[in-house]
Amino acid sequence: MALDFRKRLPEDIISNRLFQAVESCVLRTQGLSQVDIEHILWELNAARAAFAQVSSGTFAAELLATNQIRQIIGDGAVSGQSIIQVTSAIGHHIDALADKINALVYKLYSKTPSVEELDRTWMPLLTADGLQKFDKIDVVTTNYDMVLETAIRKSKTNVSLGYADGIFQEVDINQWAGESQRGLLTKLHGSVDWMRGEPEDDESTDIIIRRGNPNFYGNHSDRLILYPGFKGMASREPFNTFHTYFRKQIRAATHILFIGFAFRDEHIETILQEIGSNGQVANWNPADQPERSYLKDALHIKEPFGAQINVGLGSNSNLPSKLVEWLHSE
Repeated sequence: MALDFRKRLPEDIISNRLFQAVESCVLRTQGLSQVDIEHILWELNAARAAFAQVSSGTFAAELLATNQIRQIIGDGAVSGQSIIQVTSAIGHHIDALADKINALVYKLYSKTPSVEELDRTWMPLLTADGLQKFDKIDVVTTNYDMVLETAIRKSKTNVSLGYADGIFQEVDINQWAGESQRGLLTKLHGSVDWMRGEPEDDESTDIIIRRGNPNFYGNHSDRLILYPGFKGMASREPFNTFHTYFRKQIRAATHILFIGFAFRDEHIETILQEIGSNGQVANWNPADQPERSYLKDALHIKEPFGAQINVGLGSNSNLPSKLVEWLHSE
């Protein structure tokens, strides 16, 4: 989705000089043949934070604003005030470009998959006979879209979406914090339709997550998404609870199936190292198997996800035969 998103960018973004500069930098410094939109937004956010350090009330900003740098270094045509003006201006350009990209992200990632798309991809897996033997099925994703919610509802798989009953649609964080009898759909990086709600009173510590509105209103900071991507430890809620639940389920799992995961989130990588030799692991990805200790003996399925395979051989005809065997294995 992230790579495909790059192809859908409108001309006013592609021709933007700031966009071209950051894309060129990412391709050059990271040795990539193509860049996805998460790389772009990650670098824009990092640059914004760096420039903000100069233009905010910090000691560095104080040195620049009062021109003390010239006095300290003794020579050179240094104008601290002009530096502040430039960093403030580029900050506005970064914000404007990021807002344009974010608006498109929310629009495209909120698209509901068609019946035909689901029948080609998730439905054969979620309705596979081999899944019926498991006492508990957990689905974990780092994607922000709502495809899996749609697929789970349609397939009637015994996986909870984690939504609370009530007039307002909310995510019930207690389902991840407690002992859930059912597996859960865990969105480790949040969802395109989640927003942080206001608690009933100022002293409340309850986590309020409103859901159901993927429209972008010009302020990405109000949304509950670790975006673009996530590096480091989950230090705020609800993400800390999600990651804690994920670690618990990884330790208890007998079968673990990866589907197209990029293996570039440091915190998730740390949790996955705990797989060790426990359980059976499969990686369904046409790309080469990444060098990970927990994938050393994993079954590698290289057929494209959603390909029409073994058509006419029953309800799981769209699944690779190796995966069907793996699901039935003890």
